[in-house]
Amino acid sequence: MSTRTEAKPSRKNRGRGAGEGTIYSREEVRTRKRQDGTLAEYHVERWQAVVDLGVKNGKRQRKYLTGRTREEVARKLNAALHERDQGRSGAWRGPAACRGTRL
Repeated sequence: MSTRTEAKPSRKNRGRGAGEGTIYSREEVRTRKRQDGTLAEYHVERWQAVVDLGVKNGKRQRKYLTGRTREEVARKLNAALHERDQGRSGAWRGPAACRGTRL
């Protein structure tokens, strides 16, 4: 038997950093009424993104974006981040403005 030491894999890149939004998959359960009056449940996988817009009047402001594919939501997220960074979203004051505040 050989005692071979394998190197630990490096830490996986976690993706987006602080203040860059989040993309995740979620499954919805929807119901549809059949012709005979019974309800049929079906599952729909949707992708959702959340953008932090900062604090306004002491409340955290977030924008939720949804879509059918991850790529579609990523495009919407990049556009929302660009608008936020340009100052068109209204509430964004940057992550430094949120430090030390109680939520």
